[in-house]
Amino acid sequence: MKFNWMHRYECSEDSKGLLQMVKSFEDHGVESVLLPYGSDGTDYFIHIPDFIKITKKINFMMAIRPYSVSPEYITKSFKSMNNFEPNRLSINVVAGYFDSVEEDIVFKKYHREISEIDTREKRVALCDIWIKKFIEIMDKDLPRIWMVGTSDKTIEIANKYATDFLVTQQLINENKINKIKAKKCLVINPIIKNSKKEALEYIYLNGLREEDTIFGSLNDVIGQINYLSNKFNTDEFLSLSPTLILNSRRLFNLLANSIAYMACCK
Repeated sequence: MKFNWMHRYECSEDSKGLLQMVKSFEDHGVESVLLPYGSDGTDYFIHIPDFIKITKKINFMMAIRPYSVSPEYITKSFKSMNNFEPNRLSINVVAGYFDSVEEDIVFKKYHREISEIDTREKRVALCDIWIKKFIEIMDKDLPRIWMVGTSDKTIEIANKYATDFLVTQQLINENKINKIKAKKCLVINPIIKNSKKEALEYIYLNGLREEDTIFGSLNDVIGQINYLSNKFNTDEFLSLSPTLILNSRRLFNLLANSIAYMACCK
């Protein structure tokens, strides 16, 4: 099985903290780490060369919000990284949340032709325009293209462009998973404790939802992952663990080690 990790600021955002995080992932056999890219926060692109220098095979999934940066700029970054070392970057094009102020600027100044349609639909329309341009410029250097979402329009765009799709529990609950043509990667929220009872107590005490997690002892979680793998015919997962867990270094190490153990189970 292949396990990916979504970075949710479980380490310090300085160079030292990020390098330690990436090296830990590599040592534990994590396939890739998802790094968010937006108009604020850390620009992970400038750290990628350093990440690559200390690792051999881990990949970096850059989550891009189309309103926050042009496809022309992102393709330049991807092509530059490919010259440094090819096939270490993939892209996750996010059609979801927009900052209201930036959304107003983007649509009124740059995309007037879609500025008046429904908010959710125009995000998807922009996503379509953005990916099409990205693919055109990247040409033969095209990386894996990931998408995530639940709307029919997002799925329609993913079926045109995406190589991989991040399948959430909501998508499964809405019986839309069979509409996805791309390779499926299941998003999981593991809560690993000594027992199911202890895990449930943790979930309720921290305001989490039982249906959004897989929980229990390490063996319980492994069993649930194997079940999901067989049910949906996929060998790839993205760990979307709650920030509450990632704030604990001990629990982070436990989960990282369990991912390495699970990767050896099949």
